[in-house]
Amino acid sequence: MLNYMKSEWYRIVHTKEIYVVTGALAGLTLLMNLVLFLSNRELENFRYGTVSFSLSFLISGMSVLMIAAAGMAIMLFAGDWRYGILKNAVAEGISREKIFLGKCVIGTIVSICSMVVVLTVYIGSAYLLLDAGSVDGTLPIVVKGVMSTLLVSIASFIFTIVLSSYFEKEYMTLLGWTIVMNLIPSILNLVGRKISILKRIASWMPNVYLKDEVFANMKGWQCLWETPEGFAKCLISGILGIVIFLTIGIVLCRKKDM
Repeated sequence: MLNYMKSEWYRIVHTKEIYVVTGALAGLTLLMNLVLFLSNRELENFRYGTVSFSLSFLISGMSVLMIAAAGMAIMLFAGDWRYGILKNAVAEGISREKIFLGKCVIGTIVSICSMVVVLTVYIGSAYLLLDAGSVDGTLPIVVKGVMSTLLVSIASFIFTIVLSSYFEKEYMTLLGWTIVMNLIPSILNLVGRKISILKRIASWMPNVYLKDEVFANMKGWQCLWETPEGFAKCLISGILGIVIFLTIGIVLCRKKDM
């Protein structure tokens, strides 16, 4: 397994895709802050050239980290079927369970490194280019929000690997991810208005609590991870997701023919 992980690490860091994606995401965040900066300079009474406004996009949209994790998993591993990487690894005597776990470990490390670069550019350019504004303490809220959703993002990454290892077509992976991570939680939350037990279940799903329990704008914020209970909910749901998706992945990779 260690040799497979080393080979995957070498393959990923010596291909341009990871650098292109990381650079593109970092560039988009920098561009957004540059637009706010220029608008703040050129437009009279422009109210949105502040750090709090820029970072409020991330605070109120932490689910974007889950989406980015899924996209990263597809980018890193969706071509394994097309290029015969899985068949070659199995032919070399590496078990499918070790292949799956190796992908999860190496992919998670690479994705976290990419996330750190993008967030550094995003937050750093916001503080360098924009006004501090009247709201203090924005950075700690962002950092704690990222920490609280890191595990659910890893769970999203692992689940995408599960799907991409089972389905040979990328669109099937995207469809499966959308159904499980977005559609089902939304349906449970909707039906939960009539059935309390379903509402309770839905409230532990990231797609639901990151929408219903997080609010942010230039005037302030109200985020579930500011309370010990809310922060614990994020961590527990992330751990449960990782355990469940790892288990499903191991079971499925034993049954899937190469």
